[in-house]
Amino acid sequence: MRQIKFRGKKTNTGKWVQGGIAFNEDRCFIALCTGYSELTDVSKFIGVEVIPETVGQFTWICDKTGKEIYEGDIIKIRFVNNVNIPVNIGVVEFSHGGFLLNNSTVNSYRDYETFEVIGNIHENKDE
Repeated sequence: MRQIKFRGKKTNTGKWVQGGIAFNEDRCFIALCTGYSELTDVSKFIGVEVIPETVGQFTWICDKTGKEIYEGDIIKIRFVNNVNIPVNIGVVEFSHGGFLLNNSTVNSYRDYETFEVIGNIHENKDE
């Protein structure tokens, strides 16, 4: 089953948290589950306030080391069977109903040999 989750930086510590997402007026929360729970049992969920601009969705893809790739991650990629094409770096973005790399002309992750998360736009703005 596809896991739909988000991550965001906590407002009080700046540390990343992952889970479901909820909004209350202009505030954004990541919902953390404290244990197995039926969807109707909200007592087992804790909402952690996060900085809205840092929220990104999980792409359902992991890099070559097994690290989950999220919207806003900076990715180093190597193309399949294209030894003459240099390694490319791009930012994962949600566009046209899917996740794409902003600096790449290839629109399918199947066209890449390897992905490697090397940072994210919230911590590595200059890369």
